Amino acid sequence: MRCEECGSRENTFDERMGERVCDDCGLVLVQEIFEQTTLRGSGSDEFRNVSEKGLGSVFDGKLNTVKHTWVSNQGQSDKERTIIRGIQTCNIVYSSLNLPFKLTERIEEVYRNCHKEGLFPKSLTLEVRATAVVYFVLKENGTPIPLSHVCVEYGIKVSQANRLLGKINKLYKNRVSRKNTKDFEIKRLAEKMTDDPLFSSLCVETHIFFEKVCNEHLIHMGKSYPSCIVYITSVMNNYRMSMKVITEESMVGRDAIWRSMKKMIAPFGLTKASQLKGKTLNTIGDKK
Repeated sequence: MRCEECGSRENTFDERMGERVCDDCGLVLVQEIFEQTTLRGSGSDEFRNVSEKGLGSVFDGKLNTVKHTWVSNQGQSDKERTIIRGIQTCNIVYSSLNLPFKLTERIEEVYRNCHKEGLFPKSLTLEVRATAVVYFVLKENGTPIPLSHVCVEYGIKVSQANRLLGKINKLYKNRVSRKNTKDFEIKRLAEKMTDDPLFSSLCVETHIFFEKVCNEHLIHMGKSYPSCIVYITSVMNNYRMSMKVITEESMVGRDAIWRSMKKMIAPFGLTKASQLKGKTLNTIGDKK
């Protein structure tokens, strides 16, 4: 079967949605037929169709004849079904991030707007579209989730999503939040590392302390900063969290974390993490 939208012959049947969909552009090629029940009421020669929202047999005691026909669901155009499928894909990407708040309405709004403005070329898969749209909405909301994390659900290459993101940013004139998001990043990583709520609170205290240090000594708080805070907090409070696990959860390289951490503890005459064991923020601050 050839796709009318992009010409591809690669397609997959989605049993859950009852649709055959193009693998390349997401166009719904064939929709599964549904049973529509036509009912004859008592004392009437006319047939009444069951609502499309309630397909199936209905018996209310007044019906004496049931006739079955088979029809396709014509409630939506192919274009609308394709858009809805794209939005559903967005929701799958968003739900995989396990965030404690909802942005689904804004995600749908952005997806529809991008589709309307022609930002989705025929060759662009639904998965790439969804990944880019979800990441844009997260950035717009000030939610600091790395693009690499958003790409994980469907194994999308960051470069693929970035190309579409450039178009979305241009459409919305790069209107994204500039809020300070370090607190969120640190809490999120801390919660991934342990279920102990105390650890998250300790990480925030460590962040407040070292944020002042970084500002005073002009130390750049880059992508590795949240990982540094979590690791420092772990060492100081004997949580025994390995660097390997932190790098896996944060997707930040070990070397980057080590370099940033050395700069952060250098003002206190420290050169390695092990020197932080048994110390508190107060005792470290006294040596400054």
